Amino acid sequence: MTMKYILYIFLMLLILPLAATFAQDTDESDVANSENGTLITCGVERWAVKTCYDADTMNVKFNTIVPTTIAYQRSLTKPTLPPQGDNTTRLTVEDTVYSLDCYIIQTKLESDLDYHVEISTIGNTSETMVAEIVNPECPNIINTSRYTIFKTLRDWYTATFSPTTSFKPIGVSVHITGVGFFDFLHGQTGIPPNGREIHPILTMSLITLPVELTSFTYKTANSSIKLEWETATEVNNNHFEIERRDVTPYWVKIGEVTGAGNSNSPKQYFFLDKQLPSNGKYYYRLKQVDNDGQPKYSNEIEANVNFIPSVYSLENNFPNPFNPSTVIRYSLPFDSDVKLTVYNSLGQVVVNELSAGFKKAGTYDINFNAYSLNSGIYFYSIRANSTDGKHSFTFTKKMILMK
Repeated sequence: MTMKYILYIFLMLLILPLAATFAQDTDESDVANSENGTLITCGVERWAVKTCYDADTMNVKFNTIVPTTIAYQRSLTKPTLPPQGDNTTRLTVEDTVYSLDCYIIQTKLESDLDYHVEISTIGNTSETMVAEIVNPECPNIINTSRYTIFKTLRDWYTATFSPTTSFKPIGVSVHITGVGFFDFLHGQTGIPPNGREIHPILTMSLITLPVELTSFTYKTANSSIKLEWETATEVNNNHFEIERRDVTPYWVKIGEVTGAGNSNSPKQYFFLDKQLPSNGKYYYRLKQVDNDGQPKYSNEIEANVNFIPSVYSLENNFPNPFNPSTVIRYSLPFDSDVKLTVYNSLGQVVVNELSAGFKKAGTYDINFNAYSLNSGIYFYSIRANSTDGKHSFTFTKKMILMK
């Protein structure tokens, strides 16, 4: 009985170390190591492929970077993936390194210590994709030639964005390079229908614009137009020139505002346009000029102006001379009954009522087409009486038809 007990203990001493060794080997792909008592866990789904330490990593063309877009990556046909549990088989459509410009919507630290990065096409946040930054301290990565690349990127990303275990909005544009990869679809935020990812990201850099303009608007202020704009960041920004045009294609500089130079915080600007020729449609744009003199233009905005004039007026037609059309502009400070008439040089009426009837206070542009008239000097005359009977206005101007 004693000998059986001793034999049992002896066998257990032989078997237990083997079992422990076997258990450690089977868990190696899931557990990195323990640092300072903290267990580092890593992903299990196709983990060797994701982190580029599978045997087929040698087929990845790291020295050939192919420009791409998120739209293109989303259009790829999803292949048949290896069965779940196969963490080492790399598909032939996963051997390309891509570069793309994109917008980071949000990021988080996942339970496997990867950084999940939801990216989108710049200017279209509905066109999304997932990219991931691996944890360089996971098993086997430290023994690869890519350890330094992964660690450099990871340290920079951590210092720049400080991801947490909850999604954190980022909102910046970046340039990234990374390996194309197909993942299992299991509800990842931002993943496209084909499961395409950039995994792992190899490099990332901020896309630095001289001036990131976030808004450009206008509002009316008394008899002026107040232009307002805001920048998110500025680099080397010397000044803004404000340009305006009417319905013609000719831009005119109407003012200048000094820029902030270099700034990483929002800056607000405004400019008051007090020199509007008259009511009508106007267009504005900003000409941003760097310290080295390089200009860049904003999108233009349209402003429809209809201020109440302070006095009656009849303006010079434009163009003058003309053939065969010209524009006659008049202004009414009060609701008025109006009659606009055209005469020839003999004083004969050629158009009796070019504009006639009741008109509300404002400025009016009247198109006059003289296609049926002969070349010569003509006159246009306005007669306006306010509807309350207290004010009247009569005026005549000359125009030249030159065919």
